[in-house]
Amino acid sequence: MTREEQLRVAIADALDLALDGVQVSPWPLSNPTPPAIDVVRDSTEYDQTMAGPGQHHDWNFIVRVYVAFNADIGAQRRLAEVCEQVKPAIEADRSLGGVAQSVHVRSQSGDKIYQHERNPNLAYLGREFSVFVMAP
Repeated sequence: MTREEQLRVAIADALDLALDGVQVSPWPLSNPTPPAIDVVRDSTEYDQTMAGPGQHHDWNFIVRVYVAFNADIGAQRRLAEVCEQVKPAIEADRSLGGVAQSVHVRSQSGDKIYQHERNPNLAYLGREFSVFVMAP
């Protein structure tokens, strides 16, 4: 398993452990069953310490949270309920089960509307979390 996959799986496992009734995937979902969460790779900054190449990298991931956008107020409430649990779930174990030196949820976006890739009549309401991981 690559380091990227180890980190993705660790983030997804932390969320899956804390959130009941939510589909959680370490990979982007092409057909989510809401409520759903997926982990998307963002940028990586290599060699971030004076210890030398390969010692420490700054990994960035986007955690996307989706709910069905079929009821205005209900969807917003459900999204808020799920999102309230994301940061504490990811940061509960700062080492992500031993695969990271530290993890920090840096930010949460505002609400976004996502269109289903295959069905343009289907929409999701969601938010994105920026997750920073320090790991070799």
